[in-house]
Amino acid sequence: MEGNSNFTKDQVLARTRDSLKWIFNDICYARHAKANIGTMILSVLALENFALRRENAIEKHQAKTEPFESFVKEYLQPINEKYSRFHKRDPYGDLRSILVHYYSKVGFEFIDNPIDHLDERKGYLLLNVKVFSDDVETAINNYLEDLEESEENSEVYTKFKEAYETYPLLAEGVKGKPLIQD
Repeated sequence: MEGNSNFTKDQVLARTRDSLKWIFNDICYARHAKANIGTMILSVLALENFALRRENAIEKHQAKTEPFESFVKEYLQPINEKYSRFHKRDPYGDLRSILVHYYSKVGFEFIDNPIDHLDERKGYLLLNVKVFSDDVETAINNYLEDLEESEENSEVYTKFKEAYETYPLLAEGVKGKPLIQD
């Protein structure tokens, strides 16, 4: 499948939507297991994956910070304006890299109360794991809606398709795992 440009736009987006079912299901499994760090890691990596696909920057030797921050600004901030507080920190370095590589957090605190999500307290940005992972799902789905509405020869779709052809999302061969509901 790698490098195959024979897929139509509808096929690429259908396979992407199928893959998202598995991505979001894994996030949901982690959340149900009360694995907050695991839920955050999976959510942040899903966010990064689509941020890089949006810019076709998966393989390029460029800083991954800009696509990540741009995606947060364009797709998370409209969900909740308080996501602009990410930019006071280094969301890619502090949230994504330190969390994923060092299993740690800097400048962020995970909380149970969804009402306090994205509030600031004692120098920390408060994140409710469920709200954050739900917002990531909404942001990615909003991006896919933009792709669906774009022309097949548009820059936004062309970049995504090039990234998809290089690194296809898992859409096949993952059968048998039951989907769970929140």
